[in-house]
Amino acid sequence: MTQPSALSAELLKFIHARRGLSSTQALSLSSSLERDLGLTGDNAAYFMEAYFEQFHVEVGDFNFPRYFVEESARDRFFF
Repeated sequence: MTQPSALSAELLKFIHARRGLSSTQALSLSSSLERDLGLTGDNAAYFMEAYFEQFHVEVGDFNFPRYFVEESARDRFFF
């Protein structure tokens, strides 16, 4: 297994911290924020805001529903 770059390591550290994960919990750059970490709706939006700010990423035309199920849509399937 190759060592992650400094930016990759910083991203993984950010995800662990923002999600309250233990440092021993396995996480990779191919992990899905929604499927593997359960990020949806408002929680996903807050996470992405923090990500954009932390890593100086322009929001641009980021299309939230393309990557995350909105809470209201998710609730229709589970209730």
